[in-house]
Amino acid sequence: MGFLKAFGRNLDEYHTLLEMPDTYIIYRFFFEWLDKKKHKLGMSQWVKTINSMTAKEQKIFFDIIHDKDFKTGYNSTELPKLVQKALSFYRNLRDAIQQSDGELHELKLEFDALPKGNLDYIKDSFAGTIRFKAYL
Repeated sequence: MGFLKAFGRNLDEYHTLLEMPDTYIIYRFFFEWLDKKKHKLGMSQWVKTINSMTAKEQKIFFDIIHDKDFKTGYNSTELPKLVQKALSFYRNLRDAIQQSDGELHELKLEFDALPKGNLDYIKDSFAGTIRFKAYL
């Protein structure tokens, strides 16, 4: 993976990468490939969810994910729906990818079996950037 893919081609992409769920960073090509399959966990779905939020919702969301204990300390049923949806991208998807009886595991096997030449389009792509509306 090239430098620009890893750190972004501009400041907007770089800031988007800083907010990305860790599983999306680790399995970046896989989650970008899920976009091609129009899967609900595709990388662009994460960006679209955040960009659909109001400034107030983004403030709530970023305050949560920037808290070092955010995975354990929030009751998601009391949060706005878009915040709940965005937080769902931050759950432990690594386990879901590794569990042999799950959908993500099957998709990962399909992805891994692809000839690497079929993935060249991902090297230069970017799933979109977050439009930050809230003062962080």
